[in-house]
Amino acid sequence: MDIFEDLKRTIGCAYISDMAVGETRKQARIAVRDMDVTAYPFSQLSDLYRYLYAEKRTFSNYDEAMTAFGCRKDKIAEHGEKHT
Repeated sequence: MDIFEDLKRTIGCAYISDMAVGETRKQARIAVRDMDVTAYPFSQLSDLYRYLYAEKRTFSNYDEAMTAFGCRKDKIAEHGEKHT
């Protein structure tokens, strides 16, 4: 799974680079809140955070990632520490 491709598909943009600017960036930031981030490795989550927020962040657990992205925990499946 690739979080960038999944997010691109979710918001309906043609290219990943579209998510880096303007209204599409805002849509991506909102859409990721409803994604199950536990389905992705920490490295992808860190890369996506840097891409959407222009700030380097390294995650060592899913709670950190979910808090940083503002994820709705009621939308997240119980996967535990699936990827590292």
